[in-house]
Amino acid sequence: MPLNAKSFKIFAIAAVSGLAAVTAAKAGDDVTFAYRSSELQSTASVSSLYNRLEARAENVCAANARAIYAKKAAQSCEDSLVNEWIDEIGDSRLNRHHAQNGASQVASARK
Repeated sequence: MPLNAKSFKIFAIAAVSGLAAVTAAKAGDDVTFAYRSSELQSTASVSSLYNRLEARAENVCAANARAIYAKKAAQSCEDSLVNEWIDEIGDSRLNRHHAQNGASQVASARK
């Protein structure tokens, strides 16, 4: 199966008191997430893919987020990144899984 890679821009995240949050991802950085189309074929594989999406977003956004304001900014970054990836992948099963995990349905089914 072909490997699909998507590149996304991470939005700048402003923390309280006008200080910029220090995270691994800075505005304009390219972040790549790769997946195989076979990972969209079953409920179990979609769940596994979703877990990888969340883990990748956390790795990118949560580096050195120890202060409360930095943790909030990192969570916002993670949520935005996962939403972007799911929207770009455009799979209805993945979108449903995302919605069932507390997120709004952001991806339009393109398959």
